[in-house]
Amino acid sequence: MYDVAVVGQGPAGGMAALRLAEAGHSVVTFDRKRRVGDPIHCGEGLGKIALKHTNYPVGDWAIREVEGNRIRMPNGKSVGLMSPGYSIHRWGLDRTISDDAVDAGAKRHEGLRITKVNRDKEGWILSSKDGEVAKAKQLIVAEGRVPNIVTQIGLKGNEKLRLLPGLQYKFKRSDVDFPDTDYFDFYIDPRYADGYIWVFPRDDIFNVGIVATNGAKAGLDYFCKEHMSVDPKKRIENELGHKQNGGLIPRDGPIPYFSTKDAYVVGDAAGLTNPITKGGVHVGMLSGQYAAIAIQKELGTGELRPPSHSVNCHDLKGQYWERCEKALHSDLEPHVWYDRIMKRQPWTQQKFVDQSKLIYSLDKRILNLDTPPEEVIASDQKRLIVDAFARFQIVDPLKFYISVGNERVARSRLATIINSRIRNVLGQQELQTLLSEDRTKQMALIQEGVNNEAENFGIKIVDVRIKRADLPQANSDAIFRRMQTEREREAKEFRARGAEMAVTITSTADKEVTVILADAQKKSEIMKGEGDGKRNNIFASAFGQDPEFFAFYRAMQAYEKALIGGETSLILSPDSEFFKFFGNIKPKTE
Repeated sequence: MYDVAVVGQGPAGGMAALRLAEAGHSVVTFDRKRRVGDPIHCGEGLGKIALKHTNYPVGDWAIREVEGNRIRMPNGKSVGLMSPGYSIHRWGLDRTISDDAVDAGAKRHEGLRITKVNRDKEGWILSSKDGEVAKAKQLIVAEGRVPNIVTQIGLKGNEKLRLLPGLQYKFKRSDVDFPDTDYFDFYIDPRYADGYIWVFPRDDIFNVGIVATNGAKAGLDYFCKEHMSVDPKKRIENELGHKQNGGLIPRDGPIPYFSTKDAYVVGDAAGLTNPITKGGVHVGMLSGQYAAIAIQKELGTGELRPPSHSVNCHDLKGQYWERCEKALHSDLEPHVWYDRIMKRQPWTQQKFVDQSKLIYSLDKRILNLDTPPEEVIASDQKRLIVDAFARFQIVDPLKFYISVGNERVARSRLATIINSRIRNVLGQQELQTLLSEDRTKQMALIQEGVNNEAENFGIKIVDVRIKRADLPQANSDAIFRRMQTEREREAKEFRARGAEMAVTITSTADKEVTVILADAQKKSEIMKGEGDGKRNNIFASAFGQDPEFFAFYRAMQAYEKALIGGETSLILSPDSEFFKFFGNIKPKTE
């Protein structure tokens, strides 16, 4: 069981195998050619930016440096694309990358075509016509224009695979009448079989080729005779012994999705070719490297930590695409290039438009750009929604037109760059720093970084500012809930303290009332007792002077209490003691 299997050993598959092998993974590669790089299917040119992006060194396969590309129009005028590069031995490049991968530990199989792949619980099973040949956890498809494996892994290719025939001759410099140049020239003219011609200068050789919808050989022969004054039969053999080379090139742009679970599609197999030049080396090398990066994160290495369980196939696919899109820019936008340079691509079988008659208006004023809100994670893992804006100006119209074409595309590019720079810069700071006066320094760093990338589009960034920085809604709700809980806790505490004070005050008042009432009752009883005592003394003194009158008085009191209301009935004997005073009452004599 290998970690990774790579089907196809062109620049895309070779670069993926090399980077994965360097990272310490077990890698097995397959190529249907009898030897990697043979036969040649390329005009044999490569931009320096491809080597820069992939950090791959220049080797013996590089023949001659060129200053850039030129698009030559039917009216004789030209548009220069300043993209320095090299004339190369294409077979040498492919072979060198593949050999480097083998030296790094990859196992290579040449002349073996993979016809079928299927997946079980452990990984991918690769089979040839003779049966199973290998098993791997991850799969990279770099088989070129043939959509065989792409469809087997469950990805949808272009609905109608349309291929452009390409053909190339080689001539000695001494046999042609053509100025020696330091450019890759592309000739656009419907006379060349409704296609376009390329002329690549080498050491003492010219590579002359064509991409056309039909009649490729007739168109190339016509160009050789009319523009280079050479008989096509004078073409020479290439380094591998062939008098001509060519192939079929996919023309429908990138396929909808580049990856599925544990499988990635790169290079021509993913439709990643420059829609103008149909060159695929640069794009292929980049896509192979980015697929390797995604797989490294999936498998984990000594240098890269494995992803969390939340990272799934969709996340890796998105990362793979994001990396490709960021690096390749317009190479992945065939329709933008379509409108930008040619207006009518030759493979549409429509007439060309004279580009000298087209007028494009560009605004030289300072323009505003509102970027969509972007979530930023600070270094202390705090989240913040940042809403920024920028002001920019087009300072190089030609570069602007060549690189982005119009304001709509430019705004889209700048928005992506600004948001990416905001994440990179603000993500290194704590939330408290982002909300303080130090934010001005961070914005200066953001503007500087955006300006460096915007220069490639002929754009100057005048200013980048943050309009608003908010917490995510979930964080705001959580903070509100914490504030609400805290206020409720304080309210309960105040209420508890008030209740405690109320009980204390009430208890004190009740105590004081009890004490006052007790004292008053005490004094009352004392005074009542003293009054009764004085009363009794008075009565005793008075009654002591006349006992008989006292007895009479007491009897009258008894009658008064007993006969209240006139409803009292008493049955008594007349001579009862109760009525003793109703009998013989003798007046007192002196």
